[in-house]
Amino acid sequence: GGIANGTYLKGEEISLASDVGPGNCLIDFYASKYYGFPFDNRGEIAKQGVINEDLLTKLNKGVKNMSYPRADDKKVYYNLIDNSFDKVDPNSLLRTLTEFTATKIIEFYKFCKKPNDVIFHGGGTKNLFLMNIIKNEIGKVRTTDGEIPSKYVEAAAFAYLAYLKKGELYLSK
Repeated sequence: GGIANGTYLKGEEISLASDVGPGNCLIDFYASKYYGFPFDNRGEIAKQGVINEDLLTKLNKGVKNMSYPRADDKKVYYNLIDNSFDKVDPNSLLRTLTEFTATKIIEFYKFCKKPNDVIFHGGGTKNLFLMNIIKNEIGKVRTTDGEIPSKYVEAAAFAYLAYLKKGELYLSK
């Protein structure tokens, strides 16, 4: 967990599936380090900070050569951490990391030619501040919560894939 990923559909066909950025991993790491919380609940801490432009520029430069499709490891993002992070006010650090996460998600959206329908799921949907940053940039966003709770989407997807695979096994006999 903690990595943002996206799937771009053209009709019912998958055009692109890729990890796209740090998701919650950096935010969660610093929420735990500075506040003892496993995550920034609803983005309330980040909301109190200001973006550190120097750090945001550094983060974006650190991942500028990453292309799609890819499978990210959290280590890629943890390797961006150095002592300059400790010099930033904790609220502003979380604000900057939230902006970094939003930026990477928005970049994928633009790479996919700004689709009309954007559906989110997973732990990031509970970070309302993050979701508002994204919404302010791309417009209407929605979650899977009307159909299936966000936190269960990945598990349901794997269960469905296993079901399909099981069907293949029966068909091949």
